[in-house]
Amino acid sequence: MGGDGGSLVGRDVMVKTKQRTKVEVDPFFVTHEQLTHCAVSGAELSRPIVACELGYLYNKDAILSHLLSKHDNPKLRHIRGMKDLIDCKIVLSTDKRPASAAHIPHGSLDTASVTDTQRRAMEGAPAPTPVCPITQTEADGKVPFIVMRGCGCVLSHRGYVELAKGEARNTCVVCEAPLPTKYRGDSTAEDPLVEEELAYITLCGNAATVEALRRVMERKRALEAERRDKKKDKKDKKDKKEKRGSEESVEGERKRVKGPERKDAPTSVTSLATQAILAEAAENVRKMHEQSSTYSALFRKE
Repeated sequence: MGGDGGSLVGRDVMVKTKQRTKVEVDPFFVTHEQLTHCAVSGAELSRPIVACELGYLYNKDAILSHLLSKHDNPKLRHIRGMKDLIDCKIVLSTDKRPASAAHIPHGSLDTASVTDTQRRAMEGAPAPTPVCPITQTEADGKVPFIVMRGCGCVLSHRGYVELAKGEARNTCVVCEAPLPTKYRGDSTAEDPLVEEELAYITLCGNAATVEALRRVMERKRALEAERRDKKKDKKDKKDKKEKRGSEESVEGERKRVKGPERKDAPTSVTSLATQAILAEAAENVRKMHEQSSTYSALFRKE
């Protein structure tokens, strides 16, 4: 085994190589990046911002461009249109920290043409981060953030718990807007996680949370399809009933105008012609009786 030609030895035996260490990505860092960047374009979040039913955030113009392009993205197939998105009422960290051009080198770029993203990159400033309007906590990836269904208010889960105080609410804890009716007091969920997610959507959650939100979404869409089918069947039955009623009324009006049919009335063209000929012959005989006494004597009995 010493390289004397008696055996074949690979390079990994003759030369000691450094073992590659597996790089582990911090899950909190991944969540923070998802909370500060658009899920379709990868750009920093900028208003208007929308959220899907699985809890991902998008720049509205970016997701609208994707929908108009009709490009098939397996990760975005759950978004059928803008009706599947929630307009977010979100407070960003940049709202408290306005951008300035103090750190931009003089003459390097025209300050009028510099975007907020470029300005922050030059200054080393972090990307816009969602801020809870209740606890003033920034979304660092460790604190779960949620978006309320219906109104779209974004806040931390801790702030929601503090205001909800463990009670089932029919309104948003931030703006007091009523929640959608189908999410009030719903206890038909099979597992607690799905039932807990009914009033709000957890933003950029882990795999288990996303899967639970997917079940909620599929169940909601199945109920909507069932309700739509029932409404369509009801409308079809109503249309058939109205059509049958109108046909019966038209037939009744036709019979009323025409009058009752006589049993001895002729029913064919041939019978009508025969009756006309017989009537004409009878009329001729009557006239001849009146005009000729000789002809009438032939029918007179002595």
